Amino acid sequence: MLMLMLLREEKKLMNRKNLWRGVLAASMAASALGAAGGVAAQEYKGMTLTVLGVNSDINAIYMKTVGEPFEKQTGAKLLIVTGSSTGNLSKALVAKGKTPSFSVIALENLTQAQAIAAGAIQKLDYSRLPNSKDLAQGAVPLPGYGPAFDFFRFGTCVNVAQYKAHNIPLPQSVDDWFNPAIAGHNILPTPSNFWWSTGMQAIAEHYRVPLSDPTPLFARLKTMKPLALYTASGDAQTQLQSGAAWLAPTSDGRCFALKLAGQPVDFFPLNLHIGNRIYAYPVGVDSWEIPSGVSGKQLELAHIFINMSLDPSAQLPVTHQFGYPPATLKGIRMAEALPEAKRANMYGDSFSFEQLYTPEAQQFLPVMNHWIALWNQAFAR
Repeated sequence: MLMLMLLREEKKLMNRKNLWRGVLAASMAASALGAAGGVAAQEYKGMTLTVLGVNSDINAIYMKTVGEPFEKQTGAKLLIVTGSSTGNLSKALVAKGKTPSFSVIALENLTQAQAIAAGAIQKLDYSRLPNSKDLAQGAVPLPGYGPAFDFFRFGTCVNVAQYKAHNIPLPQSVDDWFNPAIAGHNILPTPSNFWWSTGMQAIAEHYRVPLSDPTPLFARLKTMKPLALYTASGDAQTQLQSGAAWLAPTSDGRCFALKLAGQPVDFFPLNLHIGNRIYAYPVGVDSWEIPSGVSGKQLELAHIFINMSLDPSAQLPVTHQFGYPPATLKGIRMAEALPEAKRANMYGDSFSFEQLYTPEAQQFLPVMNHWIALWNQAFAR
């Protein structure tokens, strides 16, 4: 039922998406020309650039927004393969020391840190990425390595109808996760979920829980008495839609997809106190990376693709469908003006990247296995 509703909503948005593509076509064409660095068209004819991407929906968007200008400009074919950050990391590790069959991979903060530690990815030549000049704060998690093609905010998605029916105040911060009224009516992510490490590390900092021992945090989370733990984010959406879960910590995109489909949900900030500041959300990124064995013309094509993907015309359709903030300043200004963004109140009265907190994935990496072991002990069923 959820999928049917989302498909119907997506059809409603298609006309708007096509209009936006037309308006932004000139911008994309200019980006394509700049990306090639003056290289003659068709120089790469007969070649294929293989990208290990993320989910099929986002891959399809980039095939539409980047694929055509990429192939027209270079003469090469573009192939984006469905995958996951962990799966892409595994393939990059296997290919280390060899010439890989793929030239770009999508990673997120933690897998990027793992790939760097293993020497599985290389630094990019940012002089070949003119669109990177407009990247937002936090869009390059580690200097020299891949840029974000989107941000994801980790926050609180609630079934507003259930909250109202039970006279529960809507959450104002992460502290409201522990309202006894929602105990047993919530769902939490597992360590295998994409958002777990970003969210849990940031929440630990909020509660001043040391990375060396997350036990106090996990004990606090156990008091929520979650009805289930989810690995696939779609399971959290299903539980929220059915009303079985009244609260689910998840990403902005997952929550806004439900809201745009007419479900009685809304997305709320965690308002974390870290250092001397308050951050609305912990944030992670999806980034494009180049494996360490890529060289020559494949390396050139990889830079052309990454540069094109940073253009707002490539990223705005993702915002249309999922609500993930674009990675560039121009892109976020355009995203704020989208009818869907206003209807779902995706960015509030005003949006600032300074409201977002990026946990240090490289600090978390050495303790990750320890955290997972303690989590599994705490939430053993």
